[in-house]
Amino acid sequence: MGRIQLILTAMGVESTPIIQQFCLTKINASFPLFGRETIFLAQTGVGPKRVNKRLPDILSYFEKYEISRIYNIGVAGGNPLKLKMNQLYHVNRVIQDSTQLAFTLGTKLDLGLEHISLTTVEKEVREWTPDYLGLVDMEAWDIVHGLKDTISLDKITIIKIVSDLMDLNKRKITMSDLQNHIQKNMNIIETIILNG
Repeated sequence: MGRIQLILTAMGVESTPIIQQFCLTKINASFPLFGRETIFLAQTGVGPKRVNKRLPDILSYFEKYEISRIYNIGVAGGNPLKLKMNQLYHVNRVIQDSTQLAFTLGTKLDLGLEHISLTTVEKEVREWTPDYLGLVDMEAWDIVHGLKDTISLDKITIIKIVSDLMDLNKRKITMSDLQNHIQKNMNIIETIILNG
């Protein structure tokens, strides 16, 4: 089997614009999987429990492939003092909220993107506190932790788009909103993947 690039998203609404952009087709697997030629997309599900349950199946499916790069692409909450809505950020450090254990990622992107830390939480942050310096999501740390024994950390790229400012007590976000955040950033996402 040849070299491939694997995109991991949590939700279908994050996946749809990417599937459409790369003309990926549904593949029969025990998890949501789409692909074409050398680009594949798999959905991990939302939250640590789903990621930890599904990631071994994803890795098992791709064990005969040489994975040149894995991307985790999705939406995230952002620090309202530093970050902008609908802005795309390159994550260089992922932290598990409950333990403060962290991974530093060595991926280099020459696209002028701001590098930022991300904290993976177990449930939505509905009101920002200064504990969260950068981004928050519910999957990235568990994805990196689940991949680290199989994939070199310098082959993992995490790209997140700010969908809220950790203000979900005040702001209602729809699935359509989340999909639009990905859609509006598809040109740069495509550039990242095609240059991967």
